[in-house]
Amino acid sequence: IYGSDKYPKSAQAYLEDWINIKGGYLRKYLPMQGDSIECDLLPDVEKALRWIEEMQGSGFVGTESLS
Repeated sequence: IYGSDKYPKSAQAYLEDWINIKGGYLRKYLPMQGDSIECDLLPDVEKALRWIEEMQGSGFVGTESLS
C-alpha cells in the first residue's frame, strides 16, 4: 500500500536501526540452539508496552447483587 516511498530501507536495515540507536528497542543475540541471529524487545520496552495495555483497562464487568 505504501510502497518504497514510505519505507525506503529493507526490513534488515530497520532492525539494525532499532538495535543500534541510542536507547535502542531491541537486542540481538545468537540462541544456544541454532545458527540464526534473533532479536527480542528490551525489558524496558516490554514494560512500557505492558503499561500501555494496562492503561486501556478491561471492559465493564457486571455483577449481580443479592441485596
